[in-house]
Amino acid sequence: MAASGIDEVCAGDIANVADGRDLSAADRAWLARSVTGAVRPNRDKPFWDLAHLLAAVVRATGSSADALDLLLDPALGRADAARR
Repeated sequence: MAASGIDEVCAGDIANVADGRDLSAADRAWLARSVTGAVRPNRDKPFWDLAHLLAAVVRATGSSADALDLLLDPALGRADAARR
């Protein structure tokens, strides 16, 4: 991870969100600061991390249903179950 807290993947994700929502320069800066933890308290970072986890599950399994199960199934809410 870069010293700024943003690596290439994260920067690309921020750019995609900002472009997709046609954010102003000020809103883009706020989004970047929020994602990297520069805004306190940083309540959005866990959601950003969860989104990346779910995307990784979809890529690894090829199934969005697996990602939804991970997100919605209370039995999978434990680390040992999620690893399986």
